[in-house]
Amino acid sequence: MQDPDGQPPAPHLTRLMADAWPAAEQVELGEWRLRWTGGFSRRANSAVATGHPGRDLGQAVDAVETFYAERGRPARLQVSGRASPPELGGLLRRRGYREDAPTEVWVGPLSGMRGLRGGGWDLEEAGAPDDTWWAVYAGVEHGWAAGSVGDAATEAAYRGTLLRPAAPTVFVTACRDGSKACVGQGVAQGEWLCVQCVATRPEHRRRGAARAVMAALGRWGERHGCRSAYLAVLRSNAPAQALHRGAGLTPVDAYAYLCAP
Repeated sequence: MQDPDGQPPAPHLTRLMADAWPAAEQVELGEWRLRWTGGFSRRANSAVATGHPGRDLGQAVDAVETFYAERGRPARLQVSGRASPPELGGLLRRRGYREDAPTEVWVGPLSGMRGLRGGGWDLEEAGAPDDTWWAVYAGVEHGWAAGSVGDAATEAAYRGTLLRPAAPTVFVTACRDGSKACVGQGVAQGEWLCVQCVATRPEHRRRGAARAVMAALGRWGERHGCRSAYLAVLRSNAPAQALHRGAGLTPVDAYAYLCAP
């Protein structure tokens, strides 16, 4: 599935990405999707402003603001350069919204990922995020020490909701000498493999652990019928972009979260 310019359709990828990180509560507003999972995680607590909301844009933003106000939070919309109404960004900025976390969406054939070389690592695959996988991911992404998240509901929502999409899923861990160095998650969505939650402990960076995890995810995706991969990476994360470029991935869209004042 491609646009006339040869690029994969941005709305399709945006919806796949939302399905791969499923919010606990989701409400449809026309083609938009309002998401809520207790307030943590930008993606799972923002409105996917893809396509048309089925009403005037101003009224749609009012509905989004009401949805999040009822949950005690300011509104946040995920606005895509290729998938959102072109006038939406200007409307939100006139209302005082600020931009947060500019992000790029990268895609490429699985063959590039499968060919990555990161030797010397033992690779473990599991169908659920066990304690060791979670300890690496939570420690790198949030600074949470194993067993001391402080909020059991947050950890339960992550492991039981966000990390359990309704599609075949794998959790890969790269290990060496008994040390868990890097983790990643893959979600098989038909022809597409979603790659997310790739995180490497600082003391193990630049040793090929992330390349090994990406290669394992590519092999797993091929076994599950995927032909291409996509992922989201912060525009400021140059090391991750270099890794993805080495895997044959290229940016095809960009989005940011626009947050109410």
